[in-house]
Amino acid sequence: MATKKTTSKKTTTKKTPAKKSTTAKMPSGKKTPTKKPTRKPNSKRAATNQPDAKPQKARRKRSKLSGLDMAAIVLAEAGEPLRSKEIARRVIAKGWKTNGKTPYATLYSAMLREIADRGSDSRFAKTGRGEFEATDKAGS
Repeated sequence: MATKKTTSKKTTTKKTPAKKSTTAKMPSGKKTPTKKPTRKPNSKRAATNQPDAKPQKARRKRSKLSGLDMAAIVLAEAGEPLRSKEIARRVIAKGWKTNGKTPYATLYSAMLREIADRGSDSRFAKTGRGEFEATDKAGS
């Protein structure tokens, strides 16, 4: 019987070039950090000698009601349980702007989320499948 010889290949690894350092070598062999370029001073700041102050963000005033707030108003005005599609139709008629294709599903899930989060303090109560009514908290 003949025996089979096996040979193994040697794998070589490529050496990667060393990364450039951010320090410069001095002739004496010491390393010193390189200086970053400084930016020009602001003429107003230089004139007043005051440190940079970040401008405060202007807070947005909410003049428009959210869809959920409008749904609470619609249900309080209706005085009876309404289905989510009817709530959405009335809210849109009151001026709620939405780009979604299913605003009734958006309101439905938002009302369910509020019921789950707030519990007895919720503005909505689920009376049936897809039906909601306003609670005492909805008018306030």
